[in-house]
Amino acid sequence: MRFFATIAFIAAGLTASAAPAWAAMKMKVAYTPNGVTAPLYVAKDKGIFEAHGLDVELVPVPVNSTLPAAIMSGSVQSGTFTPTVFIQAVQAGLDLQAIAGMTVTSREAMQVGIVARTGSGVESVEDLAGKRVGVPGISAVLDIMARRIMLMHGVDINSLSYTETPFPVQMDILNAGTIDAVVTVDPFYSRIQDAGVGTPIGDLLEGIPDGQTAQFFGVSTTWADENPEAVEAFRAAIRDGAQFVRDNPDETRAVIGAYLKLPPAILSDIVLPVVDAEITPEQIAWWIDVMDEQGLIEGKLDVDAMVRD
Repeated sequence: MRFFATIAFIAAGLTASAAPAWAAMKMKVAYTPNGVTAPLYVAKDKGIFEAHGLDVELVPVPVNSTLPAAIMSGSVQSGTFTPTVFIQAVQAGLDLQAIAGMTVTSREAMQVGIVARTGSGVESVEDLAGKRVGVPGISAVLDIMARRIMLMHGVDINSLSYTETPFPVQMDILNAGTIDAVVTVDPFYSRIQDAGVGTPIGDLLEGIPDGQTAQFFGVSTTWADENPEAVEAFRAAIRDGAQFVRDNPDETRAVIGAYLKLPPAILSDIVLPVVDAEITPEQIAWWIDVMDEQGLIEGKLDVDAMVRD
């Protein structure tokens, strides 16, 4: 008995001493709640991060434009950037790098567009001149995409009044009549339409080639330099998360529903995003050209330095 007790004591001591060496790397990842973030949700929900040695806490933020400050302050280590917010932050001098992709544009994927309030008198993109429009983030990717569509239809984008309107409250604010239209994405796009609160008038993917990055993960260059193993583990986890989304659409919808608190009846109609865990300088450069056309870019940017090898 003493022999076994001694062995148990030694084993317990070895386990205790070994625990710190096996402790998972802690990370906080900020995200904007929407269905596009599916690879992140499943990587957390299905234990994929843990399998890659990461202890990840997901931190919801209502507006994407707050991510650069959150990362540079150290309150989170990574975030789900839209390309336009990322590009503007880098141009402003913030030392950020993209480390992994998440979703890309596809005409077969989630609906994303401008939805006009029922009874507003807005029946087309051309009718938006001088109107009040809610966007999920000023100068975020959907805002830039919406302005691009308006310019294509001859609308003076400076004649509009823009209000930051987070996805979860868009239908309520639209229904209240304080704005004339919202720029939105599924599942919120479908909910507004199905409830009769609004009518789609503009497709934001008009003229955009498939495969352009829509959201990706960014970190501070300093953090990436200090934690190269965590960067590689995170990339591997997101690749596995993206594969899970592709292979398990029904389970993915259930996970999205849990994070967005959506009922099963709505989840069944959600078109899942096209996911891609890779991110390239060429994808960032495409968005730089779009922003340059709107006068949002000054000077040259080193696109290669914006994406970590």
